[in-house]
Amino acid sequence: MSLEDLDPQVAETLKSLHIDDEPANLSEVDIQQGIRMKDALGRWQSESFATLEVIRRRLLSDDPPTSPPEIAEVIAAVARFDGEDEFILPDLKAISQDILSRISPLPEMTRRETVSLVLSTHIKPLFLPTQHPMINQETGRKLHVQEGSRVAYPEFNDDQVWKTAGRGCWNTLRWTVSQLQRDDFEKLWPLLIPPLMTLLDDYQTIFRIKGIQVLHGLLEQVDGNLLKRTGIASLFSNSLLNSINRSTDPEIALILPLASRTLQMLIALTTEVGSRERFDQLCECLSTGIIGGVWIFAGENLEAMEASIETLLPLVEALDIGCCRYLKALVPQLAEVLAPKPFRPHSIRLINLSAGCLVRVITVCKPRIHAWKDVILDALLRSWVWAKEDAKTEEPGVAEVQANLCRLCKALADACPSLYTEDFPALLEWNRELLSDLLPVNHAL
Repeated sequence: MSLEDLDPQVAETLKSLHIDDEPANLSEVDIQQGIRMKDALGRWQSESFATLEVIRRRLLSDDPPTSPPEIAEVIAAVARFDGEDEFILPDLKAISQDILSRISPLPEMTRRETVSLVLSTHIKPLFLPTQHPMINQETGRKLHVQEGSRVAYPEFNDDQVWKTAGRGCWNTLRWTVSQLQRDDFEKLWPLLIPPLMTLLDDYQTIFRIKGIQVLHGLLEQVDGNLLKRTGIASLFSNSLLNSINRSTDPEIALILPLASRTLQMLIALTTEVGSRERFDQLCECLSTGIIGGVWIFAGENLEAMEASIETLLPLVEALDIGCCRYLKALVPQLAEVLAPKPFRPHSIRLINLSAGCLVRVITVCKPRIHAWKDVILDALLRSWVWAKEDAKTEEPGVAEVQANLCRLCKALADACPSLYTEDFPALLEWNRELLSDLLPVNHAL
């Protein structure tokens, strides 16, 4: 179904929305120069807003578009502006959301047909030139590649038409997924999975983030058995682990927590509670993604460390006492960033995150934490001295650090009662004025 087959008034209005070729297809020289690109983009944004206003008035008229082909054209033209991209101005996003709210939710009888038209007519052609090498384009299933054979990823990253002629197509894909019900996915699987996997495995982090956002919405609706039966669960898992490992990217603070949360959703959907399979996959997320990935390459990157520890807490919750096998990696790293050191960057947020995560590690690994008592206590005391004496009095957040250190000290003492009778009395004798607010007293002794 093309625009020419539609109602003439609707077709004329929708045609005017296909003006994104001008800014999208500017040469690299123009983009480098900047000024011409900015002017072209400004014209495009103004014309797009005017055309969206025409669409909205048509929807409010006595003769709005109602057939699946007409609604599909409206969705394809409007949904791309429902996102957080740099080319989407606030007024463009607001009017697109208003239009989409007037056609959402899609009618039960025509929902699948409408979404199928959007995907097959407007999304699929954009991704055909760069087909994902691990996906069967006809079925949406995982391709079984023979061991030792080479996968053509370089070609997969060449000539990516969907980034230029399809600007905003990732927003359209996300919106269509949000309209589907569980029983719709299997029929639309061949149209959904190829573009989604292309986004998830793109070499640019910003598009990986777009893909993870689409996947997050898909996992909220899809049946886990469909993911396993088609082999897509393992591809999703590998893509998310690769995204977690992108610790040197400027977008690390965005992609790491998002990828980790989505991976845990995937694991929960495709494995049984308490199963060895679930435990092993959570361990892989922790060991390969955080410990063996981000922590090795992050170095002094504060954003990467903050994002990794923010990501770590729900993994500790999920693994529970299973974290004991990783204490040798967890405790030294968390203790290392707990206490600021001279000539090294630090942040209040990193200290607070580390303290909170250590509290949880101590709680779930209580039977084994005594071996790490001295390491944690040393870092805790160093951090307390910094917060009390070395930190600038005007530095915001120091009071919160002190409160979190007190909670950490109480959790450690409850897990290692010998602190109350041996270590704390000696420390108080050394400097009661400095440490009295930190060290708890066990009134039961």
